[in-house]
Amino acid sequence: INNVACQTIFLNGSESLDETVGDLKIQLAPKTNFWSNTIGALQLAKTVEEFVEPISKMVILEVGCGVGLMSLMLSK
Repeated sequence: INNVACQTIFLNGSESLDETVGDLKIQLAPKTNFWSNTIGALQLAKTVEEFVEPISKMVILEVGCGVGLMSLMLSK
């Protein structure tokens, strides 16, 4: 493949997308890796929360997972 950087050109509207998953509101840039199925992401986060049972001083490390949606949802 090539090593040429691609430039994003906005023709109209905002340069970001506002998304809500459960109680979490996030702002996405054009090249952000994000779950397109927000209902599925919310259900997965609830399932992970049941298994992990996060506590206030727990450290959650989410590597290579886009915006870190699961960690953000579990941090509340």
